[in-house]
Amino acid sequence: MRILAFIQVLLIFSFSGNVSAQTDTLVDSSITMETDTGLSEQKNDSTVLNESTSQLSGEEKSPQIDTIDAIMLTVNKFKRFQAALERSISKARVQGYGGGVIIQPMILGLRTEPIYKLVSHDSQLRQFVFQDLTNHSYSPLLVNGAWLYGGVGNGVRVGFGGWTGECFFGSDVTPSDSLMTLKIRTGFGGLMVEKVFVHKKLNIITGGVFGGGLMKVTKSYQDADVFGGVAWNEDLDNEAEAKARQVGLELRAGMTISLLSWWHLGMDLNSHFLLSVNGFGGSVNSFVTVNPGLRLRVVLGNLG
Repeated sequence: MRILAFIQVLLIFSFSGNVSAQTDTLVDSSITMETDTGLSEQKNDSTVLNESTSQLSGEEKSPQIDTIDAIMLTVNKFKRFQAALERSISKARVQGYGGGVIIQPMILGLRTEPIYKLVSHDSQLRQFVFQDLTNHSYSPLLVNGAWLYGGVGNGVRVGFGGWTGECFFGSDVTPSDSLMTLKIRTGFGGLMVEKVFVHKKLNIITGGVFGGGLMKVTKSYQDADVFGGVAWNEDLDNEAEAKARQVGLELRAGMTISLLSWWHLGMDLNSHFLLSVNGFGGSVNSFVTVNPGLRLRVVLGNLG
């Protein structure tokens, strides 16, 4: 009996030990699982947060980067195109190929000797005294015109164009309060040939124009008080005109500076040698005049 009781006690202790060990194992494993689950959840939350933040920042930055890149690419392409174009224009300018347009306001020294002779030989005009014509020397005249030309290489340019201008001379007032006015209109044009020497941005120019022109004198007898109103804008009575056709040569020398590849600015000195074979007709026959000038050259084109 005692042996059976002892065996039962041993069985009870061994069973209770196994139960407690299993219980401890279950408790430890549950704690471990809870800890791992919490850490994994925290890790997953932080990962999701980081991914969402990176996605948002990427969505915000990517359009800015794309826009900046597109603008920079466009600017760089334009700069490369502009640089290539300027190199091409400069190369053509040095070689002497291309073209240009000269816009030329010019101060011309008009020789008044032919007009003085016309006044002195005309039966009506010689009754009046023209103070500005008494010394029959030179009178300043503003003329405007344009020239179009092209380069054929080696600094040689060929083109055409012309200029025109007008001025007025008035006589002294007569005792009957009347006066005589003379309107002088002159012009010249023809074929232009120039030779240019290029040094960096400097263009040294020589050449000339062969062509023809016209000098027209219009006389008008008026009352002295006509100048109190806007007389020059009205049609005047008792007008008559005389014309002298001319042929001649213009020689010029000057320089321009290339401010841009297509814009040049400078000036030249020139002289016009003009011959009129028939003059104004009648007693005023052939005459020769030399008219100096100072021209402002505003050139648009690659050849300055």
